[in-house]
Amino acid sequence: MYHTLKLQDKVTDHQKLLISFISDYDSYVLKFPQSRPLNQIFWNYTGDRVQKFLTDFENGFHGFNQYHKNALKIVDNKIENYFKTETLYKGNLNISGKDYNIMGGFFSFSPNEISERALKENSADLIILINIKSKTVCYRKSKTCDLNVGKLAEKLADGGGHDDAAGSMLNDTIINITKLLQPIC
Repeated sequence: MYHTLKLQDKVTDHQKLLISFISDYDSYVLKFPQSRPLNQIFWNYTGDRVQKFLTDFENGFHGFNQYHKNALKIVDNKIENYFKTETLYKGNLNISGKDYNIMGGFFSFSPNEISERALKENSADLIILINIKSKTVCYRKSKTCDLNVGKLAEKLADGGGHDDAAGSMLNDTIINITKLLQPIC
């Protein structure tokens, strides 16, 4: 679209940088250290997130202002508190003839960051996080897992996504899978 719409001369270097960070996070490549915090800023807004993001970054990425830095500290504290107070669950699940170490838990914010840390700290292959309020499910896999979670989400709950990350609505199949998991001490 960039080339089709002939935007080459209409987008500043700072706007191109912002687009690169957004694309980096959206693809979850995370080669830029600013990508994750930029996403956290977006999800920390209340009200019309899109409009607030556009207002803050309409001229592209010029770094984080004090509001952004404070919001990032709040998010970091929330994630730390999550791992101190929430119970995560773990077990084994045979999928298509192969055993996987899976985890489960609940979330109301930052599913990617929670998933990444939980998978790393617990040497699991897959995590299924449930948001009770929205009745949604996030599926994330470790970097070493060969499972396509997009196809798994489609099979389990008419969900979808890509190889590394997917989502679906909560259903009885997911609830029954989570019953197989035991709390991590």
